[in-house]
Amino acid sequence: PDDEGYFVAAGVGFGFRRLSIIDLATGHQPMATEGGAHWIVFNGEVYNYLEIKEVLAQKGHRFRTTSDTEVILHAYQEYAENCVQHFNGMFAFAIWDVSERKLFLARDRIGIKPLYYWLDNEKIIFASEIKSLLQYQGMYAEATPEGIDMFMTFGYVTGEKTIFRNIRRLMPGHTLTVKDGTVYVQRYWHLDYNIDTSKSQEAHEAELEYRLKRAIKLRLRSDVPLGIFLSGGLDSSAVVGLLSSMVAEPLKTFSIGFEHGRKYNELNYARLVSRHFGTEHYECILTPAEFQASIPDFIWYMDEPVTESAAISLYHVSKLAREHVTVVLSGEGADELFAGYTIYMYMLLLEHYRRLPASMRWLLNSLLKRMGYKWAKYATFSELPLEKRYLGVSLYETHQKDILYTDEFRLELAGTSPLDTIDTIYTQTCKWPPLNRMLALD
Repeated sequence: PDDEGYFVAAGVGFGFRRLSIIDLATGHQPMATEGGAHWIVFNGEVYNYLEIKEVLAQKGHRFRTTSDTEVILHAYQEYAENCVQHFNGMFAFAIWDVSERKLFLARDRIGIKPLYYWLDNEKIIFASEIKSLLQYQGMYAEATPEGIDMFMTFGYVTGEKTIFRNIRRLMPGHTLTVKDGTVYVQRYWHLDYNIDTSKSQEAHEAELEYRLKRAIKLRLRSDVPLGIFLSGGLDSSAVVGLLSSMVAEPLKTFSIGFEHGRKYNELNYARLVSRHFGTEHYECILTPAEFQASIPDFIWYMDEPVTESAAISLYHVSKLAREHVTVVLSGEGADELFAGYTIYMYMLLLEHYRRLPASMRWLLNSLLKRMGYKWAKYATFSELPLEKRYLGVSLYETHQKDILYTDEFRLELAGTSPLDTIDTIYTQTCKWPPLNRMLALD
């Protein structure tokens, strides 16, 4: 951390550790408005803060810093809780309204920045990491049966509840307000796929390129060095290609490889992209021993269990990048945006297959079920509607859980199902095309 600060008053306390990105000199937090009517702690970056600042200045707001933090404060003064509708960025923030004695928490639309909280009849404790909550006297981490079942189903814990009893997360696209002993949570954004069929494919392609370039250009607003995670895959290579035309100096790119045979090492692809665009390229070669030794640190940083071995690689390439830059762009999330997982294709093929007459499918499925496990699995899938067939890209197979669970543990679950979250999302998207329903779920 580059800085730290505290604000403590009757009934409220804010603490902050800062990684300085915008306005290194005067962006200290916690930050207050002039006169101290509102206080804020804010993790993240509002990329369109300059545009918002210009509008607010025209409305009479005066700014003492060049930071996006102060822009959030003034936007709250102007728009109250609707301020979040104006922000394009990744953020988790808390604002204390002194005169109304009101606490306002907000999290960005898709939850890039984390926000956890613990609540009882007397107090709310919130933080960007679970381990911070555990510093409070009397707090402890106790895994719940439902949380364990969620983890054993998806490989991570999804939804409002965490794996730990009484510790919750503010969901993406939600705000939380505390006033006069009352707590209410409100959703301010919904994911939607509106397909404009009036446009040609060429028009959609042009708009996509414009939006990607605009998104990347906004993220160049930084007072610190910036780099890119480069795997050599389509997504990160596209980011390098688009960004290379926007900057004068050579880009800094960072890759990771594995000392475990050629098929575990994709560095050649990253090097190819680096040479083509003339980037300043850095690499880390991870040995099996280093990978294993880093797992305890990785677990400590993650707070909750996540079955994603690539996340350990991300941890190591982040350490490498931090030696040279403060901010990185990456291709994370692109598979869910652009249908990069092959399972989507299989599921859409099954949609077409299900249009065959039932008698023909019965005959074909009888043959497929004799051809080995994989064919039998897809034959069984074809007998199910999408809502029962596609349960997420990370879902584990039920029989694996059945082997591990004891009768006593099943009793503790008391009939709860981690699939309830999936049912809710499929209900919300019932009128969407199949592919968009799967993308929305993931």
